[in-house]
Amino acid sequence: MKDHTRILLIDDDEDDYIIAKDLLAEIQEIDYELDWVQTYDEGLALIRQELHQIYLVDYHLGEKNGLKLIKEVIDEGFKKPFIVLTGQGNRKLDLEAMQIGASDYLVKGQLTVEILERSIRYSLRANQADIANYNLEKQLFQAQKMECIGSLAGGIAHDFNNILSSILGYTELAFEDVQKGSQLHDTLMAVYKAGNRARDLVKRILTFARQAKEEIKPLLPAPIALETVSLLRSSIPSTIEIRHNITSNSQIMADSTQMHQIFMNLCTNASHAMEKNGGILNIEISDINIDCNSNISNLKSGNYLKIAISDTGIGISEELIPSIFEPYFSTRAIGEGTGLGLAMVDSIVKNYKGAITVESCLGKGTTFKIYLPTTHQNCHSVPCMDNRPAKGTERILFIDDEEPIVKMSSRLLRGLGYHVTCCTSSTDAIELFQEKSDDFDLIITDMTMPNLTGDKLARKLIAIKPKIPIILSTGYLKKDSNVNFAECGIKALIHKPVLIPELARIIREVLDNASNNE
Repeated sequence: MKDHTRILLIDDDEDDYIIAKDLLAEIQEIDYELDWVQTYDEGLALIRQELHQIYLVDYHLGEKNGLKLIKEVIDEGFKKPFIVLTGQGNRKLDLEAMQIGASDYLVKGQLTVEILERSIRYSLRANQADIANYNLEKQLFQAQKMECIGSLAGGIAHDFNNILSSILGYTELAFEDVQKGSQLHDTLMAVYKAGNRARDLVKRILTFARQAKEEIKPLLPAPIALETVSLLRSSIPSTIEIRHNITSNSQIMADSTQMHQIFMNLCTNASHAMEKNGGILNIEISDINIDCNSNISNLKSGNYLKIAISDTGIGISEELIPSIFEPYFSTRAIGEGTGLGLAMVDSIVKNYKGAITVESCLGKGTTFKIYLPTTHQNCHSVPCMDNRPAKGTERILFIDDEEPIVKMSSRLLRGLGYHVTCCTSSTDAIELFQEKSDDFDLIITDMTMPNLTGDKLARKLIAIKPKIPIILSTGYLKKDSNVNFAECGIKALIHKPVLIPELARIIREVLDNASNNE
């Protein structure tokens, strides 16, 4: 079967169209399909639809010329090849055409089958190489950008988690002095829930910036979909109506941040497709049983969750649908997107052993359907304030350079029954421990501090008292951190902000294990 190449000729002379069509018909190796328009504006409109692999553009197009047309679309980020046609040779025009990005310059009166075929072949080949280089540059730029975002996100996460530690910690302490069911209790609960949402948001930012590990666990997608709707509502035009129909309570094994990315990417794309004329964005979540006769590729028989996100926007042409999941593919203007959204969605869905399909009709809209296997494992609920934390009477040395965290943590630990001594300096902690190492049963130290990091401080402390158990607390720890916790005497890691029940459980486990190993 011969290769098929679609060409657009933009030329105001019908005789030139007939000549070009006859020349292309003589080429046997490739099946060339030639379309023809006569004006600058018609050519511009068709180029923007990206229906052709290469473009033949006449220099003279009424009041405007072909070079201006080529420059206009190249400035918009268009990457396909252009061959300029002119009635007579002109070295100056030839150079100008090359400078604005045309791949070749041909004189109509000198055209032969061989010259035209060779020019098209070379232009397409060079264009493929240019696109490959362009994509490599974009990948490098994206990698560098993500590295910068990751570093920035890590620094923000550390500071923000320290702030959240105080907010959540003091809120938990306030619950002890307030009658349950009172208006003040309800107010504190609202603060507590908002703090937990902020904590989850930090995790999402770090995961998006690739600074945190995926956390695959049973979850309900419906709340994530509703949260996405809430976030989108304030950022998309009021001419777009958002509807949702959720009939499933099934759970899937997934990372909440990645599911948020799926909903946000598909819904954002849908809104972009309707931003000019408005329309309806619809989200449906339902259960479906897929058997061996299903035409959905690569799915095993079983129970699945189906997520359908549809819009009534401009639609996607049949020619573009096979390419939409490719990295860096985008129909948007340069600078308006990375072209990574659908590629990322496709990658996540496949990683979850699921599938994604797309149906689209130009002028009517697009529907993406995602199928993800369901699970019967239990979801972990949001921490409850009614959980009674484990207590103790042991002696704890607490070290953190943030004064608000020291004060709040001291109150929390004393409220659990422990005897607490606090230090805001690693140097002071070492001096104190050298003098009174037998006065402590446990050390809790922050990771990020001036002079000595928590792991280096831990090494110095176990050199003084080798069997002292240590808990490391951190607002942010890189996923590729090479800290050897065992060598530092670190028995547990706490991620700020930590809630009272979790903190109490970890402390009790570390102390009990240390006692059993004596």
